[in-house]
Amino acid sequence: MKHRWWILAGGLIAILILIFSSTEKKEQLLALEVDKETTPTMFTRDAHSFVSDSGYTRYKIEAPLWYVYDEAEIPNWKFNDGVYLEKYNDSMQVTATFICDSAIYLSPTRLWEFIGNVRMRNELGDRFLTEQMFWNTSTHKIYSDSFIHIEKADRIIEGYGFSTDEKIQDYVVKRPTMIIPVSDFNRRRNATADSTAVDAGNAAPDSTAQTEKQQTPQRASTKAPEAQPEAESHTQTAPTREPVKLQRNSGLKLMRNGK
Repeated sequence: MKHRWWILAGGLIAILILIFSSTEKKEQLLALEVDKETTPTMFTRDAHSFVSDSGYTRYKIEAPLWYVYDEAEIPNWKFNDGVYLEKYNDSMQVTATFICDSAIYLSPTRLWEFIGNVRMRNELGDRFLTEQMFWNTSTHKIYSDSFIHIEKADRIIEGYGFSTDEKIQDYVVKRPTMIIPVSDFNRRRNATADSTAVDAGNAAPDSTAQTEKQQTPQRASTKAPEAQPEAESHTQTAPTREPVKLQRNSGLKLMRNGK
């Protein structure tokens, strides 16, 4: 009987030794150095996302590539292949749209930077085109120091420097360079297109005639050359326009509905 107890005790001790030996494995971890400024913590392709603030959905983001750098010194999002963004009010109505070639969002300051072929539209249908624009969602200000082209329902405005609030209805062009009615702008654009088409049409027959002349063999003529009539001049003088005079000593504030 004692012999059996010794066998059981020995077997139990052996089992305990095996259990403890299997759990006492040493883990070896390799230190991996990662550049947090260039290595994203999240990457999304063909992103469609809604962003909320204070319990309200504020905007929608659509982007082919979305990189998130939460571990960077200044946490940020990057949209290297462009972004489409819609801004909503508290009633979920679209108040503005943005589209550009690339964009950066700085999380701590809540600042958007839109870069390259920036196109913006407000709820009134006014369209804005520039190469760089900033949107500070903390101060609710949108601004740019670059050249800007604005298309309203009744006029075209161009200049340098631009600022507005998030409603994008009352805005200021700091250094305007051109203000013309839409009808005059369209007339000038159509006149330029017609002139280009006429020049192209006149150039084509001349080129064909020159080619035919080169391909036709020349024969020696025994007749004396006849006097050629003088060529008639058809030079057309383009009409002149008075330049648009602008006052540059102060900024131009444009109110809603052109008031």
